[in-house]
Amino acid sequence: MKKFTTTPNVLASGSIFIIILLTFCSAGRAQEESFLPLIEFRDFIRKLSQPHPRLHLSFAEITYEVADTKHGSPFGKMMREKLIKLAGSVDNVTAAALEAAPKLSSGVRHYRVEGNYWEAGGVMRMQLLFVPADPQAGLARQSVKLWVERPRNIEVLSSAAVKRTFEHWRSVYRLDPSFKVELTTTVEPGGQIAIGRPLTIQLKANRDCYFVLMNRDAGGHLEAIYPRGEEDNRLTLGVPRDFKDIRLQEPYGLEVLLVYASKQPIRPAEALAYFAEYYNKYISKLFADRDITRKDVVVDWTFLYSRPAQEGTNK
Repeated sequence: MKKFTTTPNVLASGSIFIIILLTFCSAGRAQEESFLPLIEFRDFIRKLSQPHPRLHLSFAEITYEVADTKHGSPFGKMMREKLIKLAGSVDNVTAAALEAAPKLSSGVRHYRVEGNYWEAGGVMRMQLLFVPADPQAGLARQSVKLWVERPRNIEVLSSAAVKRTFEHWRSVYRLDPSFKVELTTTVEPGGQIAIGRPLTIQLKANRDCYFVLMNRDAGGHLEAIYPRGEEDNRLTLGVPRDFKDIRLQEPYGLEVLLVYASKQPIRPAEALAYFAEYYNKYISKLFADRDITRKDVVVDWTFLYSRPAQEGTNK
C-alpha cells in the first residue's frame, strides 16, 4: 500500500484519466496448454538428447523484444543461468553461455539456444528455439515454450526496454494531438529512490478533465492511488495537481509511472480493467489488429528504480 496526500486544487469540469504504474501485473497462473512449467524443462532436454549420445547446448541471451529491438535484463540473465544449470544436469548433456562455449570434440551434437520472454496472465513466458550449430549434422530445429512465476526483486526489463515499450505503445494509439497531459516526479526518469522515502508526483493537462491515478509496483501489483472512492477526480486546464508523500514499499526494483488521460469521466475500476486488457494484449503480443485507437485519451509516463533504504535511514 502506498501513502499519499494531495494538495488542494480548484477543479473544473472536464475529464482526464491518469494511470501511474510501477511495473508488471499481479501474480496469477494463467498457463496455456502449450506452455510448460520451468520444472519440466529437464524432461524436454532429456527427450531432445535421447537420439544423441553426447549433446552440447550454447545459450544466447534471453531477451525481451519490442518494436523489432531486443533488450537484455537481470531477469533474462537469471533465466539463462537457470536454464544452463537445468540442461547441464541431464546425463550426456553439457550446457554453457554462448560466449563461453567450449571447443567441442567430434561426435558432439551442438545446438545454439535462442530465447525471448514476455509477461502475460501474471507470469513470465519464454520461447526457446534450438538451432543446429552445424547445418550438416542432420539435426532438426526444435522449440519449447515455458512459463515461470514472476520473480520478486528482479528487474524483468532494462530501462531501454521500458522506454521502447511505452514509446511503441503510445505510437499505436491514434491520439488527439491537441489533448496533452504531463506527469513529472521529484525523481528524474530512470533515477533511484529508497523504499520509504517520500515521492511527489505532479500532473498537468491542457484541458479540463477527470483522472484516475494508479500504480504498479515492482512486484506486479496494480492498484488505484486516486481516487480511491468518490473523491473529485477532475483536473483543471493549466492548474497543476500534486500527489505528495507517496512512499514506495517492497518489493524494490523497476517502477513505471504512467498517466492515462481521457476526455470522458471514468472511475478506478474502469481504468484498471481498460489498462489491464490493452496493456496485457501488447505485452502478450496479441494485438496485431492495433485496436487501441481511442481518440479521447492521452498518456504520459516515467519510470524509476526503488532500492532498499540504508540501514537506520530513509536515504
